[in-house]
Amino acid sequence: MATPLPRSRGPLARFIVDHNPFYLLSALLMLLACLLLGNTMTWSPIGVDRIMMLIGVLNVYELLLVALGLYLIARRGLVRDGVMLLVFEAFFVVDVGFLNSEVYQQSQFLGEITNAVLLAFIAGKIWLIFRVLNLPVISARFVVTLVELATLLFMPGVLKRLSLDHNGALHAPMLYASWWLIAGLMAAAAIVTRFGPVDASNRPYARAARGIANTFLILPLVSLIAHMGTTHWVFAVPFHAIDLSPSLLGLAMLLTSIPIVVAAKRVEQRMVSGLLIVAAVLCAVNPGFRIDVIVGSLSISSTVITVVTAYLVPVYCFAIRYALVAITAGVVAGLAYLFGPTLATISETSSLVGNWAWDRLVSLVPKTQRQWGAVAMIGSFVLLIVGAWISLFRGTPPEASTDVPPTPPENPPAAAQPPMANLVQ
Repeated sequence: MATPLPRSRGPLARFIVDHNPFYLLSALLMLLACLLLGNTMTWSPIGVDRIMMLIGVLNVYELLLVALGLYLIARRGLVRDGVMLLVFEAFFVVDVGFLNSEVYQQSQFLGEITNAVLLAFIAGKIWLIFRVLNLPVISARFVVTLVELATLLFMPGVLKRLSLDHNGALHAPMLYASWWLIAGLMAAAAIVTRFGPVDASNRPYARAARGIANTFLILPLVSLIAHMGTTHWVFAVPFHAIDLSPSLLGLAMLLTSIPIVVAAKRVEQRMVSGLLIVAAVLCAVNPGFRIDVIVGSLSISSTVITVVTAYLVPVYCFAIRYALVAITAGVVAGLAYLFGPTLATISETSSLVGNWAWDRLVSLVPKTQRQWGAVAMIGSFVLLIVGAWISLFRGTPPEASTDVPPTPPENPPAAAQPPMANLVQ
């Protein structure tokens, strides 16, 4: 157990001892140093030597954060301070200073080698955190976390290589596919958070361990969205509303899974998730801009992709127990859309059937006075029969019953008296 410090008399000293703000100040200074020395605030290029120096110093600092945080949680029982350090480590892991992506601007090959080494180093640190905190290492959560971090580290290099193949430019469909990749990672994170086990131990820091695991799972997604936003600016690709739809759908799934939101009211959660799904569909219905995905001889628009996904997301959020039925119905509807009659044919056929039914209905309406009289006569007999049927099957009311109730006896038997009653009188 940690030995408590003697309570100081001054309010400032008491605040420092109780809250220990030096960890936060240290992380902020390291972040400021990375932003200033890496020219991230001015977006001007820097040399390879400075980038490597910054990445090396930052990883040494991160290693100290991990070691001290785990020691404070597992050995000293200072859960709050340890969790603070590991959360800071999660922020630095997700390239909050944009250093890892900056390496690709200097050399494609150097960026791939550097980020591969960093990914191995990050995987080792996360493995150590999971191991010490009794989190399952062989689990879907651990794998999804590493996949998110690998995507974060290598996506800038992949996009740059694609730009080199297209004369230094990126087209809107490339970034649109990247947004859907991020949405897929968000969906995977939502599923493993909702259904995957985290920690079955009864240690005092079990709740903190679950929070740390969720932090390492969610922060890479936030960083990926930030990096994709800067990619639009770097390559001068306009950001359209349809690019926002995948992230909105992924966020709707996350809201039903992360424990912080699950603890809120269920009605509010459903309302927010439903609004996000509706917003995603509205963003996809953009008459001024559309992306078509060509698969063989089949052309699928971005609106259709979003609508199909928006059909599956509510099933996950609100009706997971009926997922098989909903997916089957969706597949049947999709096959009917692809191989069935077109909307124009359906509309024309519906119009013909509707006109024929209306003509038949109009032909049954009486035209002359004699026809109306015959209809009235037939109607009177029909209504008489219906009234009789209701009366006969309704039954007899209790007050009209002909049954005679039994007559009570004139001299009812006297109530039995307890023993010794005559003696008491």
